[in-house]
Amino acid sequence: MQKLPAKAIRTEVTAGALINDIAPYHRIAELHFEDRRSLETSVRTPEGQAMLEQALQISSGGKPHFLVMESDMAIDEEPGKPRPPIKCMVCFSQPEDKLKFDNAYFTEMLPAMLNTPAKQFKSYTVIGTIDNTESPFHRVLEFFFDSQAALHSCMVSAAGRALQDALGKVPTRSLLLVATEG
Repeated sequence: MQKLPAKAIRTEVTAGALINDIAPYHRIAELHFEDRRSLETSVRTPEGQAMLEQALQISSGGKPHFLVMESDMAIDEEPGKPRPPIKCMVCFSQPEDKLKFDNAYFTEMLPAMLNTPAKQFKSYTVIGTIDNTESPFHRVLEFFFDSQAALHSCMVSAAGRALQDALGKVPTRSLLLVATEG
């Protein structure tokens, strides 16, 4: 991965899942590019092809997902500064009714997430996959904490319960993952 011309490369270990799910992923690798053209050019190089092949070879729990996502919201993120070490991700599966999903996402989910005491927030739209397979996810939210204890305190607080209630109003299955740097 280090040989690819990405703006940022991050790898994280999935520490678990929240709300009674078993985390289906062990490791998450993120490569951030200037734009989609840079990404597509990079994955066509021998280094990009080698990286994709290595991901397939080391994946012991099934085929990895190669998502292409566009950031559509970043709050309290400062370029060049490290993110807080604990990331909670909410991955939303493909909804049957995207209009109904978007309404619930923007009126229920985002306001509830923004009311939590997280240090940073990111929102992504999944626009495709590198290998042209169907993406299991439609949108991904990330919010960041300084520690596992801060995340736990958030989830048991009134804001955390409101967030969990909002998840129930979004008309698609969601998966909450906790990832740590490493």
